[in-house]
Amino acid sequence: MPWETVLEKVIRVQNTQQLSVVKNLTVHEVVMRLMRKDNYLIEMVNKGVLSIPVSKWLPGAGRTVKVGPNGRRQRLILTKTLEWTLNWSILQSMFDRNFCIRTDFISNPTSLKRRLVVIGLVMLLLSPFLVIFMLVYLFLRHAEQFYNHPSTASSRKWSNLSRWMFREFNEVEHLFRHRINSSIVHAVDYLRQFPAPILSIFAKFIAFIAGGCPAVLIMVAFLDEFLLEGHIFGRNLLWYAAVSGAITAVSRAAIPDVPLVMEPERSMTLVVQHTHHLPKRWRGKENTAAVRREVENLFQLLYGNDVVGRDGFHFPDSVFAFAVPKMVDDIVKFIADFTVNVEGVGDVCSFSTFNFQSHGNSKYASPCDSSRARRSSQGKMEKSFLSYPSWKPNAQGAQFLTILRTLRDEKLQAPFAGYGLARQQAWPWTTNLRDIGIENTDLVKEPMQNAHGSRDHWGSLWLTKPDQRTHPHLLDWFYTSHRHLLR
Repeated sequence: MPWETVLEKVIRVQNTQQLSVVKNLTVHEVVMRLMRKDNYLIEMVNKGVLSIPVSKWLPGAGRTVKVGPNGRRQRLILTKTLEWTLNWSILQSMFDRNFCIRTDFISNPTSLKRRLVVIGLVMLLLSPFLVIFMLVYLFLRHAEQFYNHPSTASSRKWSNLSRWMFREFNEVEHLFRHRINSSIVHAVDYLRQFPAPILSIFAKFIAFIAGGCPAVLIMVAFLDEFLLEGHIFGRNLLWYAAVSGAITAVSRAAIPDVPLVMEPERSMTLVVQHTHHLPKRWRGKENTAAVRREVENLFQLLYGNDVVGRDGFHFPDSVFAFAVPKMVDDIVKFIADFTVNVEGVGDVCSFSTFNFQSHGNSKYASPCDSSRARRSSQGKMEKSFLSYPSWKPNAQGAQFLTILRTLRDEKLQAPFAGYGLARQQAWPWTTNLRDIGIENTDLVKEPMQNAHGSRDHWGSLWLTKPDQRTHPHLLDWFYTSHRHLLR
C-alpha cells in the first residue's frame, strides 16, 4: 500500500476516533510526529553541529565545517555507534511525556555533559569485547556472500554520515531507502569515470599469478595425486590452491570496468537525481579528482563501510568521553533555537514546519529571505518541501510554488534557449520528478502516477542544455542562474 494512502486512511480515522485530544491532525502534522527526533538529527548534520576536530584521513570523516581557535579543522562525523549513542543520550531523553523539550535539558547542560562522559568511559571499557563481537559478526554476515559472490569485495554503499546528509525533512525511512538505493548504480558508474591504470595493472598481475597456481596444481594432480599431499612451510598444496583461488577472485573484482564513454557530468547528474545533494563546490567540477575523492568518502567500500559505520574503529568509543561533551553547548543551543511548538503535535524541529518566513532562502526560490544563521544549508528545506507528498501548502508555500511554476512556464516556452525545460528533451532514463524532488499538487493540472503510487504533477521534466550538461534539481538551476538577484 502506498505511503500516501496510509496517511489518507489515518486522517479518515479521525472522523470516528479521536487520535489527538487537541484537534484533528493534518497529514503534515502526522508525519512531523513520526519524524520528530529524526528531523533534529537531519538538521544537526545539515548545520554542521556534529563536528569534531579530526584528521581528514580518518575513515568516515566528512567535510570541514569550521576551524577551531587552535587552527584545527572540525569535520562532520557520524558513525553508527555515535548515532546510537546520541539518539539514546539526547534525542530520547530531551522530551517529556507531553512531547515538549524538558526545561532542565536546556537550562542544565552540565548534567548532559556528565552523562556523555560516563557513556563514553563505559563504551571505552567495553571496546575490546565490542571489537571481538563486531569482527565475528561481520565475518558471519559476509563470509557466505563473499564465498558465492567474490565480486562483492569491491562493492560500495553510502556511509552512515552520507545517509543523514541526503535525507530530507519529514522523509520517512522506507521512502528514503527507496530513493537512496536507486542511486547506487549511478554512483558506481560515476566512480568508473576515473579509471586507475596503476591499480588495474597491479590487480591484473596479481590475478594472473594467483590464477596460475591452481592450474599448476591441477597438472600436478594429473601426474601424481600424492604430490598434492606434500607440505610447503607446514601447509599442503590444497591449502595454497584455496588461498590462491580467493586471491584471484578478489583481484579480478578489483579490476575496474572502464566505460566506453567518459561522461562524469552525466553520471553525476544521475546520482544527484536521487540523492538531491549537489554542494556548491561540486558544481562545474564533476570531472575533477577532488570531487571524486569526496564521493568516494561518502560512497565507501562495502566491508570498510560496515567496519567504519558500525564500529567506527571504536573512534566514537575512545573520543566520546573527551570530544563529544564539548559539543553539548552547541547541541543545546541548536535545540533551543530551532524548536517550535505545534498544537496537537508538541515540540518539533522548526525546519520540518516549512516556515519560509523563518528559514527561507531566496537563492533557492523562497519568497522570504531569512538570515544566514536561520537557513538550512544547500537549500535543504526548500528541496524537502518539493519532495513532500501532495498536500495543501500555506500562503508562503503557494507563493514558492508560483515562483517555480513561472520558471517552468518560461522554460517550456523556450526549450532550446540556454537551459531548456521540456518534455521532448526529457532524458530516456527519467521517470518522474519525485526522484529529483519536484512534486506538489499545485504545480500543474495533469497528474501522473509515480513509482510510489502518489500523484506526480510535473511529469518527467528535466533541465537540459545542448551540451548535455544538466541540473538534475530545479532549485540548483535557480541558484546557479542567479535568478534570485533579479527578484
